[in-house]
Amino acid sequence: MVRGWRDMIVTGRRDRTATGRRDMIARGRRDWTARGRRDMIARGKRDRTARGRKDMIVRGRRDGTVRGRRDMTVRGKRDGTVRGWRDMTARGRKDMIVRGRRDLTVRGRRDGTVGGRRDGTVRGRRDMIVRDSRDMIYERQEKYDSERQERHGIEIHKRHDSERQERHDSERQEKTDSERQESWETEIQERHDGDRQERRDSERKERHNSERQQRQNNERKE
Repeated sequence: MVRGWRDMIVTGRRDRTATGRRDMIARGRRDWTARGRRDMIARGKRDRTARGRKDMIVRGRRDGTVRGRRDMTVRGKRDGTVRGWRDMTARGRKDMIVRGRRDLTVRGRRDGTVGGRRDGTVRGRRDMIVRDSRDMIYERQEKYDSERQERHGIEIHKRHDSERQERHDSERQEKTDSERQESWETEIQERHDGDRQERRDSERKERHNSERQQRQNNERKE
């Protein structure tokens, strides 16, 4: 706890100390306290650091001091960590992004969520996406749309192929039925014509034989 330390004022005002708090993080609350977070991130401002140092992160000491230890600083490390701790990142760690800023950690959560919210929001605000940046969300949406469009195109292509095949089969069946009907009618007509011609020939032959027989009988009679 901070017991009357003038250099531990959080907001840079003498009337707002962090007495009774374990840390000095100020995120969106009027008293600029964090209520239960163990680390104190300075955010690079003189009025929010321990003893006015710009690069100090306090690892949850009860007195909130750094006591001049150089291993507690962030300066000179590319990943912005303190002794390689994931929950102490200050700059450049993408897995700790809160409200689109790279210099804030959230209770050492790797996914950057706050208070166990599944949507990664802070106090339900829509503009505080943590887990994915907007670019990743757009890329995922574009990929989903592309896959859906591709599936839709394949389905349309299959449906068109099926309809075309169905039309082709129907036309072929109609053509076959028509040819069969035509052939059948032709056969019937030919058979009918043949029968009629045969009857005519038979009648002509019978009439001719009858006339010849009658002439012979008449000649014999005379």
